[in-house]
Amino acid sequence: MSVSVGALLVTSLARADTPSAIDMTEHVFGASNTNAVIGHGGLTAGISVDGDISVLSWPGPSFTDQLAYISGNDLDVRSEPHLGAADGMGSYIGLVLTTPTGSFLAWLRDPTYFDHTQAYTQPDAPVVATTFTNDPLGLTVVLTDIVSPDVDVLTRRVVVTRAPGSLVTAASLVLYENLSPTLSRIPEIPIADWAFDPRNDFVAAYDRSANVVIHAHPSDRAVIQSLADFADSPTLVDYGPINAIMQEATPSDADVDAFIASIDTAFAPGVAAVVTTEPPPTSFQVGGDATSLCTAIGNFADNVEELTNVFPGITLPLDPNLANALRCTDDLPAVSAANGWVWAPADALADANANAIGGQLSQSRISACQTNAALVTPLVFQADVAEGTAVFAFGMTVANARTALATATSTPVSARQTASEQAAHAVLGSAQLPDPSLGALVVSVAQRALVNMYVARDRNVGAIVASISHQPPYFNDWPRDGSFITNAIDLAGLLPWATQRGEWYQTTQRTVPAGRDPLLSGVPPDDPDTGDVQYPAFAWEMNYYADGVMGGPIRWEIDNTALHLWAMVVHAASLQGADRQAFIASIYPTFKNALHLLARWRDSTTLLQYIANEDDHLALTETLHGATAVYAALVAGARLAHAAGDEPAALEAYYRSVELQQAIVTNFYDPQTGLFNDPQPSGTDYIPGTTGLGDTAWLVWPARVLDPGDPRLEAQLSNDMAQVMPDILGQTEGAAYIMKNVVAAALLGKDGGSRDVARDAVTRLAAIATPDTLQFGEVFITTFPNNPNTPVFSQRVATPHVWEGTLFYLSAMALSVPQSFDPEMTELPLPPQPFNAIGGCNVPARDASNSTSYAVLALLAAVVVSRLRLRHSAHALLAPMS
Repeated sequence: MSVSVGALLVTSLARADTPSAIDMTEHVFGASNTNAVIGHGGLTAGISVDGDISVLSWPGPSFTDQLAYISGNDLDVRSEPHLGAADGMGSYIGLVLTTPTGSFLAWLRDPTYFDHTQAYTQPDAPVVATTFTNDPLGLTVVLTDIVSPDVDVLTRRVVVTRAPGSLVTAASLVLYENLSPTLSRIPEIPIADWAFDPRNDFVAAYDRSANVVIHAHPSDRAVIQSLADFADSPTLVDYGPINAIMQEATPSDADVDAFIASIDTAFAPGVAAVVTTEPPPTSFQVGGDATSLCTAIGNFADNVEELTNVFPGITLPLDPNLANALRCTDDLPAVSAANGWVWAPADALADANANAIGGQLSQSRISACQTNAALVTPLVFQADVAEGTAVFAFGMTVANARTALATATSTPVSARQTASEQAAHAVLGSAQLPDPSLGALVVSVAQRALVNMYVARDRNVGAIVASISHQPPYFNDWPRDGSFITNAIDLAGLLPWATQRGEWYQTTQRTVPAGRDPLLSGVPPDDPDTGDVQYPAFAWEMNYYADGVMGGPIRWEIDNTALHLWAMVVHAASLQGADRQAFIASIYPTFKNALHLLARWRDSTTLLQYIANEDDHLALTETLHGATAVYAALVAGARLAHAAGDEPAALEAYYRSVELQQAIVTNFYDPQTGLFNDPQPSGTDYIPGTTGLGDTAWLVWPARVLDPGDPRLEAQLSNDMAQVMPDILGQTEGAAYIMKNVVAAALLGKDGGSRDVARDAVTRLAAIATPDTLQFGEVFITTFPNNPNTPVFSQRVATPHVWEGTLFYLSAMALSVPQSFDPEMTELPLPPQPFNAIGGCNVPARDASNSTSYAVLALLAAVVVSRLRLRHSAHALLAPMS
């Protein structure tokens, strides 16, 4: 039984069940029911721990989820079956089993019938096998999920094995699916593909001649691309030739056949899927979906509304008013009445539960508006082994999807699995991995982090999403996340990936100032040069879909733009010869404009970066978080500008970095404690584990504000590791992003000091990852279900979280090959300076004791920056620099 936020609020004291704010993102957007991910940059699937399809994104990992699937956001959702998703959601497989006492339907996900385990088939493969066992029946079922590397086809391979003496005499495979093909997407509100699931479906039909269920959604109707579209009545959707068929008491085969033949000409291309089984199905049902998706949306909105009562003073990442605006009434009854539909086929799941045992479903061939489907096919045992598959193929048209299906099924299923494994191995097999001395588990978890990047990477443009998760909506490419991912890619030796992603980013930069969207974005800052209240040109947005459409609503995250520039410089330095020169030439036009923006975006009072959004906050702040990111970008940018032969830009960035470095020390260093701190850290309010220490981690790396020999460096690292180790040891309620600190200590800490602590942390973090699929969430929660002295770690929020896995990989690599980090320091020299600059490992060393010369140099830097700034008129700031 699920416990809503309101109910738990009333009962929490009695049950001593205090909810945590660390996984607040799940309380808001829903839990990620994904324990494994598969794909090759096109069709991408998430598989739950019990073998359900919980995510099915097409045409790539950053695009819409093609399933009707809404997981729960109750405070105790992790104790609910299928994380709160109703039985009618998603897709899963069952077996009709016959024994001497009769037949029954056993869904593989049902713990009444099966125990289950899950693991990937190869260390570097995006292929997952879920094994189900029923010892009393002497039955083992292995469900292997495979996405073909060359076409957008998912194969679910089912192998049933009877032990000697098994009671099972026959078996049939039963597939249930609730595909909801959609193109719905609203810029700045990346939840349309699941929050609007009641409105996303269109039509499904069974093709008798091909033995496939066809799902289709055209691009020119019933697509939600704005809040105004959502406000339109669903009864206004034009179903075209579908209406005449649905108005029949029982649609004739001839009419359905004619409709199927005409789909691609009657409707505009959009998204289409064909679904079948091998052997071909002998029975089918295309039904009207009876799952109340709007009930799920209503529960979601109720829970978001109650969160401010459960967590007083909390800042939520979603306005409860927006959540309330999503409330709805399931459309099928109203649409049927408005269009005069008479045909009302039974829900496919209900039909399968009632009729699959007898082998004959109700055989409805068509449904519209809200649909689902079920297929049944008998399996044949040979030497006590029977095998079958369920297959899903996608394309823009039905013809495209049929072609993809034919291509995939032209080879045996074993060959499909081998092809998927080999395609990933061809890319990842030579990737650099941590030193084996760190332990086999560390190496395996780091390797899986690379495979998850592979799955999360769009095959066409190279964008890499933070997670394939849609609940929460992390299925976008963040410049901030991506900077560390690009760094990891370089370390792994996957240089073409980083080049492609960097070149794609040149197409996404905001080239003109942007005004505020009063419904979505916060108040823009006033430009420190012009005074205009707007989001400045030459920055990058919060995040992006792979086609360049912006995802989230936070328009001027200064750390996003800054860290992206840093990563591009590191990648340029990782390249050699002509490749390096070509890459610099490709990215420099947009790079120099962004670099100038960061140099001029200056607080004349504090000499820090001027106010902006930081770390996914709508508030305008000026913290250590943004300062370290901008400093890293300025120093790196000076190197790249010098390599590009642009000395004015190189010197502007360099001198501003000198000034900013002094400002960081002045504003954030506490001589009483000998530590850096931020009285207003930028950590995300609704994930307490992200506050404070991540900023001091970035101070060390990637910013390298302090010299390697500066005693403050080890003091800071030792302090930070002392604070995060209780989280890693299970002595707190959990944490988020502690691996930022681990990377820094692993890379620049002292042997015998904080670096040794980081080594211990990496070993322990590997054991905290999910034991079966070796993944991390954005956060972990610590519980003690069995013994008060034995912590159990639960990975949560956007699992697998690609950035968190990346930070683990970087931490392990920092312990293994620290000399491979920051190649720009040797490959891309700084521009010649007229004076001996202040310290930091990114710039020439100084005498740390000479505070007078330090201030003089900072003053000189400020003067030079000011003079350089005067070269650019306000008009020039609004257009690309030549």
